[in-house]
Amino acid sequence: MPEKVQNDAVFDDGGYFEKIASFSRNAKLFLLSHASSQVCLGVGSTILNVYFLKLGFSKSYIGTFMAMKTMAAAISAIPIGVVADRVGRKRSVLWAIFFTILATIGEVTLMNQALLLLASFAQGIGSTFKSVVQNPFLMENSEPHERIHLFSVNQALQTVASVLGSGLAGLMPLIFAFTAERLGWLELVEVTQLRMALAFSIVFLIISAIPMLMVNETNFVPSKRHSVKSDLIAIVKDENLRNLTIYRFMIGAGAGMTIPFFNVFLSDTLNATAGQISYITMGSRVVLTIAVLMSPWLVRVLGRIKSVLVTQLLSIPALLSISFAPSIWITAVLYWFRSALMNMSSPISTSFAMEIVPSDMRATASSTMNMGGSLARSISQMLGGYMMDTMGNASPYYFTSVIYFIATIFYYRAFNKFDKPKAAA
Repeated sequence: MPEKVQNDAVFDDGGYFEKIASFSRNAKLFLLSHASSQVCLGVGSTILNVYFLKLGFSKSYIGTFMAMKTMAAAISAIPIGVVADRVGRKRSVLWAIFFTILATIGEVTLMNQALLLLASFAQGIGSTFKSVVQNPFLMENSEPHERIHLFSVNQALQTVASVLGSGLAGLMPLIFAFTAERLGWLELVEVTQLRMALAFSIVFLIISAIPMLMVNETNFVPSKRHSVKSDLIAIVKDENLRNLTIYRFMIGAGAGMTIPFFNVFLSDTLNATAGQISYITMGSRVVLTIAVLMSPWLVRVLGRIKSVLVTQLLSIPALLSISFAPSIWITAVLYWFRSALMNMSSPISTSFAMEIVPSDMRATASSTMNMGGSLARSISQMLGGYMMDTMGNASPYYFTSVIYFIATIFYYRAFNKFDKPKAAA
């Protein structure tokens, strides 16, 4: 049976830092591991597309490359959910790290476009293991009164780590170029600087395995009840699972058209350098960290579902404005606001989703939501790259705004019934 959904779990008198101190040992170890791996992903998300542009790849190819990653996530989400229920959360996260290391090595060593697509597919499998497992893991290693704080801290740490990754993405190419010059080596061209930065980021993936190896998963009981077929039937029959999957599909469709291409938009439209892109990405994640940590307060004021409604609707004007902003720094500020508003309710919606499904269906719910979002992203990323090549770099922003609006209204109508009346809270 699903846990009783209630808002008063976040209304007790415990302070923020007291709740953080009360997190279980397993939860703290996972937070450390997740943060370390996010440093590597922060480097890649900041400069990988720019690296491909410098290699001479088209925006359409970049869209296809990213689509392979999300297509892998869509295809593997439900099978990985079944595997995670049988082998455990700890082993699944370690597999995620292994696949991501292999994929990142491929990205910096391979020049063949077809082989790079295989590397992207492998990274999609790795990221799916992590995304499918993390929410059930946090749910199972936390108490109801601390849960919204744990999910908020997890996203905040993820964002802070991404900030560090973005900063390193801007700084490391300069350090490598300066070092080569001082040592009298050949001058490093920009594409070589970017490749070296991507390669160095693998260190953080290796470090992320250490905390997970220390996780004590003695209470895990392997489940063989689930299969791909039974989980697909459960999705069709369960109204909440259906609605969660539809919502994530729409959000994924909108995000795939624009978010992965923002660094391309800055580079190609506003002539931003790798350093400027790094600072802008880093700034957005600082703002997002602050916003995410406000999630418990937001729930206290508005309730869970209205928090999602208000923040996501307010993000749409900022997203539209990016498409015709006159300068790089105005665009940056608009992007910061969009990112903070659209994502500050993510811990709320994620913890809520884990609560409204039965405990033995959490991996299924996590995998189906991941499948919905990834399937949509794999399609919309190819469309986004094609639209930027044929209709202009700003064109995807208009489509994304419409999709976000429809998705937000759908979410509110589907789940508002779960919010307790304000007077009762």
